Amino acid sequence: MGKRERYFPVSATATKMPVVSLSTLNAINKIIGARKFGENIPHASEIELGLFVGDATAAMEAEENGFTAVVNCAPKDVLTNREYYPDSIKYMECDVMNHGVLQNVIDFIHDARGDDNGKVLIHCTSGINVSAVVVTAYFMFNYKCNVIAAVNHCFRRRPIMYCDEYYVRKLLEFAEQRELKSLDSQIAYMEAAIIEKKRRIAVLNLDCDYEHLTKEDMREIYQNAQQLVGGVAHNDSYPLYAKICDKWREMKDL
Repeated sequence: MGKRERYFPVSATATKMPVVSLSTLNAINKIIGARKFGENIPHASEIELGLFVGDATAAMEAEENGFTAVVNCAPKDVLTNREYYPDSIKYMECDVMNHGVLQNVIDFIHDARGDDNGKVLIHCTSGINVSAVVVTAYFMFNYKCNVIAAVNHCFRRRPIMYCDEYYVRKLLEFAEQRELKSLDSQIAYMEAAIIEKKRRIAVLNLDCDYEHLTKEDMREIYQNAQQLVGGVAHNDSYPLYAKICDKWREMKDL
């Protein structure tokens, strides 16, 4: 058996640290370990075409720089708000510590970019932690990539991201919850497929009340019955197959 994945909690502090996968956390810490302290980083960095992450200064200059939408991830700590911008700029405030809100922000960004080549700024105070979580989560969602690939891309575009491990953990917690939700959906789909497959097998084996079969069921059974009734007898099912053939001939003209 392969080595078992280790999960561990960090000792309680003023803010409880999320419990995440140690191997994934280590992989991300290795990426952001190349953080460029003291480098001349712009107020807003383009993560991909039309999608920027930045600081409070970038937020104050959003209209001048042609942004069509702004996501404010630090409304309590910056001077900008809804009233600061004209109505032509779409605006949203968020608390990324709430996973439900983070999903709403991702949807807002997706709509704001739209088909009109919208230019979106995601910002917090310094464009390092909170806005980094949002833009990385969006990138992961938009390109359906894993969290390590998303962090690697976003960090290369703005190499001062994630100076606080707490926010890395919040991103991982969100990624793992999304993955779990995706698995739940897959399981539900597979369970429905299994139920339908069992039903089809029951129909084809005549393990059901043929009087209440659907027209599609009857069509499939009739195709099998043609082979059986016209050739090899199928144990004691021969008379029943014959009845089904008669019933199908009646139904197909309805």
